Amino acid sequence: MNDLEVVAYLRAHPDFLIRNPEPIEFLEVPHGCGEAISLIEYQAGALRRQSHDLRLRMRDLVAAARANETLGRQVHDLTLALFECHAIDEVLARVYQAMKDDFKVDMTALSLFSEPRLPGDRALSEFADRQGSHHELFAKSLRDGEPLCGRLPQAQAVALFAERAGSVGSGALLPLGGARLMGVLAICAHDPKRYYPGMGTIFLRRIAQVVTCAITPYLALE
Repeated sequence: MNDLEVVAYLRAHPDFLIRNPEPIEFLEVPHGCGEAISLIEYQAGALRRQSHDLRLRMRDLVAAARANETLGRQVHDLTLALFECHAIDEVLARVYQAMKDDFKVDMTALSLFSEPRLPGDRALSEFADRQGSHHELFAKSLRDGEPLCGRLPQAQAVALFAERAGSVGSGALLPLGGARLMGVLAICAHDPKRYYPGMGTIFLRRIAQVVTCAITPYLALE
């Protein structure tokens, strides 16, 4: 339609904007007020800005909801996979695989502070904390049993990743066993901004709970 056709249509349908108020949000209507801005024009502009802001917020909320849905499904899949394990080495392998393939974690390390229930599991590197040095290193920062996110202190990074510690940009420390601290699961990224203090930890807590339940039967707990 050209301009004349639009004008003709509006003349024939003077109640168009009453029946269809949506175009008011983006129409630019001039007012004969000289350099001054009329109240109607100001209100229309405010409504356009508000509508734009609301659309942006809705887009962000939808994106966050989709990301949370994906994380929820991944935690569920990890839970089902761990149910199928029948040995501690299978549990550990499933955790590492899920962190790499599903959660897209750059670096994962797991250190257990309890003795294994089966003597044959002592050879696993995750039970290497014979002197309790790892437990002492993490106990203070994880004393409340909550995940800790941000840049890892150098000593903790070295204890978990040895010669790869320099590649750790940021990370999340997940206490296994809560405040009891039976071990720690570290998920880290090369990006120094991926994990940061104050970020949401609800899914990190769930992962810690799932892994704790999976490893507990294989630990010699008092």
